[in-house]
Amino acid sequence: MGGRISWIGLAATLASCSASSAQLHVDVRTDLTPGIEFVVTRVEVFRDADAGAAIDTTDHAALGSESYVRGQRVADVALANGDYRVHVELIGARSALVVDRTITAHLSGDLSITVVLTRSCVGIVCTGSEVCIAGQCAAPDCLSGGCTPQCASVASCTAGAACASASCVEGACFYASTPGACGASEWCDPRAGCVALTTPLDAGPSDATTPSDGSVQNDAASCSCAGRACGDDGCGGGSCGTCGAGTSCSGAFQCTSDPPDCSGLACGPAHNGIGGADACGVCGSAMMCSGGACIPTPPDCSALTCGPAHNGIGGPDACGTCGAGFTCSGGACQCGGGGAACAAGSCCAGLSCTSGNCCVPVQSPCGSGCCPGRQCDASRGVCCVVIGDGCSSDGQCCGYPNHQCGGGICCAVIGQGCAHPAQCCSGTCTSGTCR
Repeated sequence: MGGRISWIGLAATLASCSASSAQLHVDVRTDLTPGIEFVVTRVEVFRDADAGAAIDTTDHAALGSESYVRGQRVADVALANGDYRVHVELIGARSALVVDRTITAHLSGDLSITVVLTRSCVGIVCTGSEVCIAGQCAAPDCLSGGCTPQCASVASCTAGAACASASCVEGACFYASTPGACGASEWCDPRAGCVALTTPLDAGPSDATTPSDGSVQNDAASCSCAGRACGDDGCGGGSCGTCGAGTSCSGAFQCTSDPPDCSGLACGPAHNGIGGADACGVCGSAMMCSGGACIPTPPDCSALTCGPAHNGIGGPDACGTCGAGFTCSGGACQCGGGGAACAAGSCCAGLSCTSGNCCVPVQSPCGSGCCPGRQCDASRGVCCVVIGDGCSSDGQCCGYPNHQCGGGICCAVIGQGCAHPAQCCSGTCTSGTCR
């Protein structure tokens, strides 16, 4: 029955025995409910190289009083030392296979194995050599390092129904019923909650008999869909219905809500669209969900060219810095006003970068402060060149037209005051006047 394969973890303990014979002890751990979701545990042993019939078959009636969550002994088989294949099946009412798994075992003395079969592998069909591990098909050696476990602790497992409790068992999430959580006429489906019983909890294989050859046979007269909302009628005679979108048929043949498929996702919506926008989790502070992964939130620089971001991410210059001489104000680079430290081209219109500061050049309105060495010509309201300093036109000189640009120097015309001859454009300075 190799179509349906469950996840399995093995824990083996060797003990000394005779050189020729040994005892194989088989325990089963599962989060399926004994007596309801399965009623028989079957263990078949084959010689490893032999494709023939099983050399030993053990059927163990699954009772609701047994603790399969912690581990239940289901077979003790006396075998000669050697290599074997061990096939374990969980069988439902009317011989329906629920889940199974084949493993290999080497005996050189007494050997105990624990086979873990999870609810999440019910109905999973893997192809080729892959097996079902925690609800997903993977290589058989996955647990030896070929894949990441579904959980490292119970904190990694999503919550089930209120009547169930989650646990992490050998890297897989277990969802088992909590004793006493449901009424006496109910049982706990970890996905759907408390469900009315359709068979006694300890019914065992009530619709089957176990002949001496180890096979389980159906009582065809008892096949029906009573108490079944979906799946087959237990004897392969027909279907009891199908489940709608977002639901699946449980081992108890009831339609239950599908859990979100968050495989490979840390946040956002599930692959199967179940659970809403945050079904697979939300990201922490300063993080955002992108393609199912939490990544750092980028700075929000909409309409900003410099300074801190709108959302406070990235530091004081998250949205960029301004060039030399410019300042950042309100998210925009501002030119330098009068008196501001400057670099070439950083001063606002009408100002000149002179001696490292923005200032008003000659023949421009004085308002923001004239450049060093220049004065404001009160009569004209513009910055001007004082007498004795270099000039390129008459209008640059303070006191124009009485002072004009002569020979590249601002000087006084005839009849204007002077302190020495060099201040006169022509003639000489006599008694404080150019003559």
